[in-house]
Amino acid sequence: MNELLHLLQNEAGLESRWYDFASLPLESGNLWIGDPGFSWAELSSNDGVRVALAPGQYKLSAFVSKADGAPCIARLRVCRSEVQSPTVGTQIAEAGTDSATMGVCDAQSLWSAFEARFGDSDEAVLFLEDFHYEPCGLLEPNGDAGAALVYVATGSDGGGPVYELLADGKRVGVELSFGDHEE
Repeated sequence: MNELLHLLQNEAGLESRWYDFASLPLESGNLWIGDPGFSWAELSSNDGVRVALAPGQYKLSAFVSKADGAPCIARLRVCRSEVQSPTVGTQIAEAGTDSATMGVCDAQSLWSAFEARFGDSDEAVLFLEDFHYEPCGLLEPNGDAGAALVYVATGSDGGGPVYELLADGKRVGVELSFGDHEE
């Protein structure tokens, strides 16, 4: 994650390419995708974009390019760790953001972390409002002792397509696209 954050903040050595930057355990097989600021509300109401994936370990990769001369993340992949070259399949959803930030997490694990820290209180809303977002990072309601939501800056508000990633004809992940950028 530090290499990607450094590239986005400094531009030194920036190449338009995929960067693996994080891993995500998906124990429930229920991937949530959306605006991190709404994660608590959507998870508490069983709402938002959710994609069924096989439980396991997933790698996160960001395609970094330039928009108006500045580095940005154009696409985000969540893919089974052992898959090397997935193919992009059909669009399966559309995910949106009002904060120019998009996040992914194991829906059940993050909801359990919110419940453990905040119970039935809406203090989670204040936690999310006060959270300091970097161009990419982890949102961890219980510090490094629990589940995490991995997020990236998208460059703008709005929605974008979510495509399935395939290997040997099976869904092995998703790819999110954040708009037209130089590649």
